[in-house]
Amino acid sequence: MSSRLSSAHCAVLRSAHLTNSCSRSLSTRARLIDLVRELAQVCDDAAIVGILNRLGYRTGNENTWNEKCLQHVRHSNGIPACPPAEQRNWVTMSQAALHFNVSLMVVRRMIAQKILPARQVVKCAPWMIERVHLELPAVQKEIRRVHEGRRSPLIVLNNSQTRLFTDSSEV
Repeated sequence: MSSRLSSAHCAVLRSAHLTNSCSRSLSTRARLIDLVRELAQVCDDAAIVGILNRLGYRTGNENTWNEKCLQHVRHSNGIPACPPAEQRNWVTMSQAALHFNVSLMVVRRMIAQKILPARQVVKCAPWMIERVHLELPAVQKEIRRVHEGRRSPLIVLNNSQTRLFTDSSEV
């Protein structure tokens, strides 16, 4: 019985394709397919389903996403499943942290300071880091600093900021 419901659900999805709860336009469907294509480079289907549901996307039947319908969308649009971790051209922040043997915060800081190039496709999606960027000289230098226990220099955004604490030599 549940396979019939799933088949009927996916049949509706095939005819209506993809919709967003706010809009049924072709551009929304195209954006959703592009989003799935981007996310499939670093996320498995379960993670993509979670992201689509958090963003409020709905299937053609106005239901929340599940893995079976996502697999149908991927298949109908020629989007391959996420390859195994070692074969990916892109990695997540967590995978980069494991690669470098550092904390997630170190990777997050390198991204914020523009040392490590990364992009986030949408708000709820993981940050995507191109694997070749893990070998950039500036990135390798920062990782060496972290492993040696040295802190990177602070970035001062505004010279007019008042200090919270004063140096004892300044008093």
